[in-house]
Amino acid sequence: MQRKGFTLIELLIVISIIAILGLMVLFGLINYLAKSRDSKRKTDLNRLKTAFEEYYVDSNVYPVVGVLDDCGGDTLKPYLNTIPCDPKTKKPYCYIYDTTGKGQNYHILASLENLNDPISATLNCDVNPDYCGYEIECSTLGSKFDYGIASSNVIVNREIIGSGSLGTPTPSPTSSTSPSPLPSSVPGQFACYRDSCQNYGSLALAIAAGCPITWNVDTCDFYCNAGTPSSMKCDR
Repeated sequence: MQRKGFTLIELLIVISIIAILGLMVLFGLINYLAKSRDSKRKTDLNRLKTAFEEYYVDSNVYPVVGVLDDCGGDTLKPYLNTIPCDPKTKKPYCYIYDTTGKGQNYHILASLENLNDPISATLNCDVNPDYCGYEIECSTLGSKFDYGIASSNVIVNREIIGSGSLGTPTPSPTSSTSPSPLPSSVPGQFACYRDSCQNYGSLALAIAAGCPITWNVDTCDFYCNAGTPSSMKCDR
């Protein structure tokens, strides 16, 4: 009796099924690896936050600008043995040092591979309007910076309150209380001097006057009062 082999159509069907299953496994693996790298990014930034806060306790300032450029190195010892790098690009995480140059606040940003991670929306770092708001400053390290950490006196996304501060960095976890931020507040030419809101004419002039935080006029009027911490007021 002659044995009947597979027809061409049957072989094509089998090959197609194997190819589909292979692609499913491949996409599943790619997704798993991306989530693993995102998890590492979050862990890395949390470790950096702990190291930065311990550094602040000892020095009363946060680490100098560019410190994370030594990713893979030990510049942050003894606070952190090895400065982490992005697990995919092997580049440093983006470090935004206190723009006043006083070392009293910072942001550290990362790009997640899962652009639908709900943490991005929680931090107001999703695509609307421009991720965490530091795309230009961080451009050499990547793009779409939708996750980050910050010192306790600023928020991660500067599009909400710009360089605005919600307290004073302290060695202890306890932070000073202050009003909740207004939703439309952005950096501007108004700042708090003594107990009143002053118009400095431009953001540059406000910074030159020693103003650590600037706002638009409505937000400035909201924040600036007798209870405003001195760390939020201009020198002159």
